[in-house]
Amino acid sequence: MEGPNAPTREPAGSGARPATAGAARRPRRLRRAVAIFLCFALAIILFVCYIGVFGGNVHAIQPGRAYRSATLTGFSYNSLSARLFGNDLDSVIRRDHIGTVVCLRSGSASDDWYREELAISRRDGADHRDIPFSARAMPSPGTLVKLLDTFDHARYPILLHCQAGADRTGLASTLYATLYEHEPLDRAESEELTWRYGHFPVGRTRAMDDFFSLYRRDANGMDLRTWILTRYPKLFRQQSGAAPE
Repeated sequence: MEGPNAPTREPAGSGARPATAGAARRPRRLRRAVAIFLCFALAIILFVCYIGVFGGNVHAIQPGRAYRSATLTGFSYNSLSARLFGNDLDSVIRRDHIGTVVCLRSGSASDDWYREELAISRRDGADHRDIPFSARAMPSPGTLVKLLDTFDHARYPILLHCQAGADRTGLASTLYATLYEHEPLDRAESEELTWRYGHFPVGRTRAMDDFFSLYRRDANGMDLRTWILTRYPKLFRQQSGAAPE
């Protein structure tokens, strides 16, 4: 018979083994979580590479005539990845013989990327034009007139760029492709204002798509250039409440 001070027997199957098993499961869960994270990160990297935005988002709209990109100067993700691919602004201007760099985003002397862009353009003999507008609203009639004037009179080849080379650049590239390379609008839009270059028609950047949708609804057979110059100013004022330019 066991006395009062005899050690208590633990039920069969109890003891240190469950704690040991739990401790062994924790590293497995951690390894699984790390593997899932790495697979997710790799998938994002591969997707970004696939849609063309890695390396400065540099693409030809029409080889020898018009090109598009993100901002290729400064110290952003776009410019740093562009340098890895040999797509820094200096290389692109020299390689594609760019005659005019068209900047579609706002920049000033206080911005390092803008100072660098002006300096490289000047050094490489390329003209530089600023036609800034927002990716979150349809461009003003005055902006479009400046863009058309640039397409009419710029020294070619031209390079169009905004910040990421996706939304504003997509709209401008679509205009160039359909008005100056005579591609059907549907085709130009599907090739230039596209997820493959980082544009997704969701949120406020859908305004770029809305511009062309407005043209299709309102044009009644009028060609795009004539519509921009005659019909669009009134429609823009009605939608935005802006004063005449």
